[in-house]
Amino acid sequence: LGKTECWYILDCDEDATIVIGHNAKDKQELRQMINEDRWTELISVRPIQKGDFFQIDPGTVHAIKAGTLILETQ
Repeated sequence: LGKTECWYILDCDEDATIVIGHNAKDKQELRQMINEDRWTELISVRPIQKGDFFQIDPGTVHAIKAGTLILETQ
């Protein structure tokens, strides 16, 4: 069933980003975007800054990228 996570950005590079979620409207579009290797359109990349807070619900695609220091609670 997964778990809820919370991310608090302690520090990050000036142009840092993280991945949270995707941009597909439905399962059909998700499959199509994956099959067509349209990853840059599919994956939701968000700019971040020190002090930002994110709640990540179970099942959500997410990734911490380079230049980011977070506090993660679960």
